Amino acid sequence: MKKIFTLIVAAMMAAGAYAFTDTWKSTSTSTSPVQTANVKITFNQGGEGGVWTFSNSYAVGAENGQTITIEPTATGNFTIIFGGSVSTSKKIHMQDAAGNGLTAKLASNNSVTIDDNTSPSADIASNDGLVYELKANQVYTFSVSGTKWRLASYKFTNEKEIIYDTEWNFSTWEDESTGFTNQVKNNLGLFACYKNVEKQITNFGKINGSNKGGYTKRFQFGGGGSPLSGTGTPTQRFIYFNVNGDADIAIQFLSGSSDSKQTLYITDGTNILSQTEADGNLTEAKFSYSGNAGVIYIYGSGSINMYDIKANNVGTTVLLDDTTKPTGIKAINAEATAAPAVKKYVENGQVIIEKAGKKFTAAGAQLK
Repeated sequence: MKKIFTLIVAAMMAAGAYAFTDTWKSTSTSTSPVQTANVKITFNQGGEGGVWTFSNSYAVGAENGQTITIEPTATGNFTIIFGGSVSTSKKIHMQDAAGNGLTAKLASNNSVTIDDNTSPSADIASNDGLVYELKANQVYTFSVSGTKWRLASYKFTNEKEIIYDTEWNFSTWEDESTGFTNQVKNNLGLFACYKNVEKQITNFGKINGSNKGGYTKRFQFGGGGSPLSGTGTPTQRFIYFNVNGDADIAIQFLSGSSDSKQTLYITDGTNILSQTEADGNLTEAKFSYSGNAGVIYIYGSGSINMYDIKANNVGTTVLLDDTTKPTGIKAINAEATAAPAVKKYVENGQVIIEKAGKKFTAAGAQLK
């Protein structure tokens, strides 16, 4: 069966539209209205003169049911994040200018919906929220009755909304000082090298402390994946997992080399689906896969430190072994691991040692 892969940069909600994401978070210096690139939000005073107070955590109205007006200039998903919990005794209100009610999806669980002028079936926790589909150049009004509700932040985007149901956060894994042998751990395939290549790898997958972006540990590839020439077929130092079909993947990583940038590759084992370059800063690699059930492979051009992998529609990952290796892997590993030729000769009265195309003195100093 032929697999079809589609790299989705953003799923546009209108033909010809550009991708955007507007965000806002309440601060003590916030004022009304709030204007971001594609939407304006007005914090309306209450009927009895109530006002909104802004802080670094949320904006809170002085009266029960105070409203905000939302005026988008593009079509997209608008997410309201609450700065305080909303109980089942409260009612959610979202209407367009004609008085038509809108239905929301719970931000943390898109299978939960809430209609206009109804109460949530369960409390909505602080820092959770509601997602509405809004149309360009319309006017909407939102409020919560029965409480002086708090708005912590909002996001307005026409990019594809992704829910990840599988995560490998290496901060939760045990320290590993020497590296992993080939195995499937927590349904994630770890592959150092094929057993019959000339040089065995023992430092693949070291896990140790590294405080980056809220993560406390890193998974070290320890080197590159040495793909077969012209393909996305890694021959060593890679991880993999099975997917049941269409899937989304997001990886937090950085280069493990202090003097160079490295590239992280996502492949189907044959074709390179995505490549993302990073340096010493935490970087996200994202890809949306469209196709039949198969295996996703992840490896680096060199030393890569990985912190977290999120995915959805993950299947049962099967251990790879020597019987599954592609043709040519033994030869390419032999070439990659062979010691470089060393030449020794005298030039202009000086002993020269030439190694890997570079010249050195007998004392080891590199010559330009």
